[in-house]
Amino acid sequence: MIPSRVLASAFNNLQTLNVCGDADAGTTALGTNLATAYPIVSVYTQFTTVASGTGAALPTTEVGESLIIANDGAHALTIYAQTGSTIEGASSYSLAATKRVNIFAVTLTEWL
Repeated sequence: MIPSRVLASAFNNLQTLNVCGDADAGTTALGTNLATAYPIVSVYTQFTTVASGTGAALPTTEVGESLIIANDGAHALTIYAQTGSTIEGASSYSLAATKRVNIFAVTLTEWL
C-alpha cells in the first residue's frame, strides 16, 4: 500500500496523510469553542450538519500542512486554531454555509 511505503521513507503520519490523502465526510460540527469543537484529523473534512454557533478545531500546526474543509451545512462553521496558532492572524475563522476553504500552514503558528 502507498501509505506504508511513504511511512517507510521516513515521513511521519501527518506527512503521509498529506501525500496520500484521507477524508472525513458527512460530519457534524460540535461545540462553541476550541475545547468543545469537532477535532479535524483528516486532510479533507466535509461538514453536512452545522448548527448555529458550532465549529471545528484544526490540528496542531505543522509547516506545509494543507487541509480542505467543506461546509455543506445550513449555518456558518467556526474553525478554531489551536492555542498559540492563528488563522490569517485570528484565533478563529468563519466559513460560510455551502463554502469550502483550503487552509495551509505557512509556519508553526500560522494558517492561511
